[in-house]
Amino acid sequence: MRYAQRWDPDAPKGSAPFHYGVWDEDRREWVARGLTGPDAGIHAAVLSLRYEGPGERPDQAARWRDVPVHVELTVSPSMTEVALLHMWAREDDGWHGYITYLERHPLEPGRWAHSSKMRRLSEDEVQAFSKRPAVQSWGS
Repeated sequence: MRYAQRWDPDAPKGSAPFHYGVWDEDRREWVARGLTGPDAGIHAAVLSLRYEGPGERPDQAARWRDVPVHVELTVSPSMTEVALLHMWAREDDGWHGYITYLERHPLEPGRWAHSSKMRRLSEDEVQAFSKRPAVQSWGS
């Protein structure tokens, strides 16, 4: 994707949590600075949905979901996670979806994942997931 959320090493001291920005990978420059991590992540995703390479992404290569859908994301051969799919963008190697995690990193910005790593969950699977007990952290 063209735009990325990045930690800004030049952010003024004492400006936490606003140490992030949006980086343009094509132009190699900042597009926005002084954002929180989640804000930078969603701004970068929306810009990447609209723009690719040197210009605008064609409308038929970008999809925004008005209502996000639950998907199962394959993280490794033995690990999957439940996530919300918010938007799609077509790249040279196929469709990529922007997802936010519901389990491991619920407060962090999302990420792009290739469509081959995602499976839409049925309503029954979503209900079963929502009834599970919360995952305990190691310290609790």
